Amino acid sequence: MVNTHFQLTNMDYQNTLTPEFCELVQRIEDSGLNCEVIAEALTTMQLHPHASPLTCLQLAAYEWDV
Repeated sequence: MVNTHFQLTNMDYQNTLTPEFCELVQRIEDSGLNCEVIAEALTTMQLHPHASPLTCLQLAAYEWDV
């Protein structure tokens, strides 16, 4: 049986898609490690649900030396 119970969180895109966030995404794309960094960021988000998307992406990029 598949667990279908989950809670959706509304993202505030205006505060999430900041220039800093977009620049980091570009650096990740330029590195060619998109999948690795995104997977790391998603794991961080799962372990720390109150962390911001930017913080999770920054930590993942750091872990992959991006």
